Amino acid sequence: MKMLVILAMAACLWVGALWAVTGAEPQGIANASAAGGQAAGSALATIDYQQHVHTILAAKCLSCHSAERRSGGLSLAAYADALEGGRSGAAVRPGDSAGSLLVKRITGEVAPPMPLGRPALSAGEIAAIRLWIDEGARETITSAAAKPKWEAPLALERPAAPDVVWRDWTTPVDRFVAMYLSEHGGSEPELIGDAAFARRAYLDIWGLLPPPDDLHAFVADRTPDKRPALVQRLLADDDRYAEHWISFWNDLLRNDEGVNYYSETSSRKSISPWLLSALTTNAPYNRFVEQLLNPATPDDPDGFLIGVNWRGVVNASQTPAMQAAQNSAQIFIGINLKCNSCHDSFISKWKLKDAYGLASFFGEDERLRLYRCDVAQDDYATPAFLFPQLNRVPSSASLPDRRRTVAAIFTDSRNGRMPRTMVNRMWHRLLGRGMVENPDDMDAVPWSPALLDWLASDFVDRGYDLKRLIATIVSSKAYQMRAVPRVGGQPRGYVFRGPEVRRLTAEQFGDAIGAITGDWNVYQPPAPSPQRGAAGPPPGRYTREWQTPASSLARALGRPIRDQVFSTRNTVATTLQALELVNGERLSNWLLRGARNMLGELPPPPTALLVTPIN
Repeated sequence: MKMLVILAMAACLWVGALWAVTGAEPQGIANASAAGGQAAGSALATIDYQQHVHTILAAKCLSCHSAERRSGGLSLAAYADALEGGRSGAAVRPGDSAGSLLVKRITGEVAPPMPLGRPALSAGEIAAIRLWIDEGARETITSAAAKPKWEAPLALERPAAPDVVWRDWTTPVDRFVAMYLSEHGGSEPELIGDAAFARRAYLDIWGLLPPPDDLHAFVADRTPDKRPALVQRLLADDDRYAEHWISFWNDLLRNDEGVNYYSETSSRKSISPWLLSALTTNAPYNRFVEQLLNPATPDDPDGFLIGVNWRGVVNASQTPAMQAAQNSAQIFIGINLKCNSCHDSFISKWKLKDAYGLASFFGEDERLRLYRCDVAQDDYATPAFLFPQLNRVPSSASLPDRRRTVAAIFTDSRNGRMPRTMVNRMWHRLLGRGMVENPDDMDAVPWSPALLDWLASDFVDRGYDLKRLIATIVSSKAYQMRAVPRVGGQPRGYVFRGPEVRRLTAEQFGDAIGAITGDWNVYQPPAPSPQRGAAGPPPGRYTREWQTPASSLARALGRPIRDQVFSTRNTVATTLQALELVNGERLSNWLLRGARNMLGELPPPPTALLVTPIN
């Protein structure tokens, strides 16, 4: 009996080896492969990775895709490497050979065909790889089908909210978070008290500390739904809401008051009047994006697309058209094109031509000559979106038509990345960390894809209402959990345990000092300029910190120069911050004036009650 088993095993190995060398197929492969993905659900696979697939890859692919060389970021040296994929994304999609990039390359469906510059795989070898993938890309014939590698979907998936896990966690957001926490070993968490919630909500919605009388009244209130009611009351104050959130958008849109680039170049223009109006009126986000990308009327914010004409010699990756492509992709769909504005990216799937294709929507000329590392290429790009399935052809080569077209693509209802990116930015801003850790890399894995897509779908269904999105998040139990220490970097196995501890922004800190001391900034109108509008209150009126030129204190506390997009601010404490807070002239004078104001309001000290000391 043992001899029969040994002979059978030897026969299997011989057939596999013969097929790997000659391309002859084990019996049944061609027929099974023709059935497509039908074998993926089979209890037992027929293709063994090591015996049937790795032998092909080792012979035909490892000269370029070894663990050491990793051409295109892809190694095929081991089973795990093959599933990991490379810079172009997943090479293997378990159960879907037709959609697997590995198959598309070896069949020549996607250029360049592989192996590059070497004989193509035989029909039998391709059939074996197809069948292995369709059977679930298993490591052995008895192991479970492989799980597909995460790939950020383009369309929204609109998941249904899970069942209620904890009695009081009943909203869709709460149910997603409760399910997530329970699956990760958590019990129902304790929520913050009323005073802490009020402080958190005031600072996040208005950017101001709660007035003492309002805080005491809120804590004393016994109404069950007082927390969501407070959120709605704060959001109803359009002016205070806009005066706080404009700093968030100034960081993203490279807009600032008091930045010297306005006077040093004739091109950069402030969009503060438009931005303040859009926030005050709660403009729908899709319309907000459309106006930024297609400023068609005199009141629209053309300053966003104009960008900065840098002085001196400027490399090809910093032209105004390329700036517009970089900024729009980063801000609105979470894709960083800075590397591949100069060359094919080393860390992502995006290529040089992708950046130039998007930039062609914004350039004076429809055709843009490619420059690779500032060397002109004999190649030109025409308008093309990063996701071909959304691409549209402009009705003409004119710049207005190209802008109109790209604005329509970004705001296309099929483009789930736009609302998904905005939702992640809001979650990041309000809870200290996004569901996708880096808000500018929306190809990364969120800690809860279902929650992210539910919020994004709800955002779209509710008319792209930013205030309502904020209310949904701030009213959730997840927002009301106790803050946890910030975890540096992006550790593997991150588990959401609650909002991260956040520091006040420079603007929040300045406004807090003004509120406590009564010594607010006084608005100083900018020098007359045809590029500026009246973005703030009349001269002599008290104003918020965002509207004043940044001081050394504000810079130390993180207010950026905004010559580039800032999605996040540095939260690491520095020596400069300590020096400014302890010995800086700005804060010292501010507190001194505030102390004098306070002393002037207090009654005289009760000297008559003092007891003369006995000598």
